[in-house]
Amino acid sequence: AALAGACARHGTVLAGGDLAALPEPGASGGPHLAAGLTLIGRMPPGGAWLARGAARPGDALWVGGTLGESAAGRHLLARGARLAGRRVELPESLGLSAPLAVAARRAVRRHLAPVPQLELGHALGRRAARCPGHPPAAIDLSDGLARDLHRLCAASGAGAVVEAERLPLPRGFAALCARLGREPLELALGGGEDYVLLFTLPAREEPPPSFRCRQIGTITAGRGVRLATGGRQQKLPPAGWDHLTAATT
Repeated sequence: AALAGACARHGTVLAGGDLAALPEPGASGGPHLAAGLTLIGRMPPGGAWLARGAARPGDALWVGGTLGESAAGRHLLARGARLAGRRVELPESLGLSAPLAVAARRAVRRHLAPVPQLELGHALGRRAARCPGHPPAAIDLSDGLARDLHRLCAASGAGAVVEAERLPLPRGFAALCARLGREPLELALGGGEDYVLLFTLPAREEPPPSFRCRQIGTITAGRGVRLATGGRQQKLPPAGWDHLTAATT
């Protein structure tokens, strides 16, 4: 029912499917459930494909929304938060104030029901079609900003500098992280599951203000990815979800 509802919201037809249980026991002793999803569609008129490998030194690095909130939601679920119908229930053991409870419920919903930035993607695709000589590079942030930025830079043969002070964080995020015993910067860089777009544009160009994007850095020559904090730069490791080890690093 949830999948059918999501399809209806985005004008997508559910054409078929298959279910299978894996033989290995899960943590509760029952079988794992694996679900695979394939989407087939068409490029809209006047659009172009977006690729990771189009970034150039000097390009500005942008992100389409706030970071780290979904990871905070995952930690809240591990601490006992749950979705009951349309309401997020929080365990009393967290002792959250009213403003923090609002931030916590928003984080849980962000983790369980992410919203893809389709309109922003379409706008960037139209920009790529208008300027094929210098299109945006783009990648969806699912495995963490740091890891997905490394992927974009590797595909482009370039490096990047990210300014920590420019990373967009949700309201109440720092206080919520303090209550959960987590570092806000750590979740923003490597938490993953944000599902906002990381993309590049020429230095003097900005995305439409209606998308509320934030410039967080610059594409550089070479292949190093660095984090600038307080005027000093350090190497930024590819922290985030690793599909080959099935772990967050």
